[in-house]
Amino acid sequence: MTLTQLECPLDPNVSESLASFLEEDALSTSWYERSPEEWVFQVIVEPTKLFHVEQLIGQFFEGSPPPLNVQPVPKEDWVAAVYRDFPPLTIGRFYVYGSHVESDPGYLIPLHVDAATAFGSGQHESTEGCLKALSDLLHLFLDILPHILLLFPEKIFPANVPAARVASAAFLHSDAAARHVSTFN
Repeated sequence: MTLTQLECPLDPNVSESLASFLEEDALSTSWYERSPEEWVFQVIVEPTKLFHVEQLIGQFFEGSPPPLNVQPVPKEDWVAAVYRDFPPLTIGRFYVYGSHVESDPGYLIPLHVDAATAFGSGQHESTEGCLKALSDLLHLFLDILPHILLLFPEKIFPANVPAARVASAAFLHSDAAARHVSTFN
């Protein structure tokens, strides 16, 4: 069955009310920002309900609805579209990928997330920002904090300072850390 899509320009403050008004007859409602000044309301309906939904929209707007653009929902292989539109992402120390990706993230922290779950695909700016912030925190805790701990192990482990320094150096796993430890004796 081919579905029908109705679109119209609409103030986003009215969109939720219109979506609730059409809830019984629409298969889907959504609204999105086409440009900073233009929002679009979208309704997906079965073709048999098109006329009724158009009447409801007219009723909602008290006889003066915005212009409606009506067209069939394009037939598309949505699985292929997800694979195409959601490639793996490297964000900071994270590798965000879906089930359709078979690759090794190497040293990155893998996050297996399929598009359409609550987390999304990782492409939204807020998700990217959160992952970058977590990467920065990881950098702080894994790269910087151990060096600081090497300077002050006696404050953390006062009973056994040399052992604490060796344990901190082992945590860093690097020759540079061992050189720093030798300068603090």
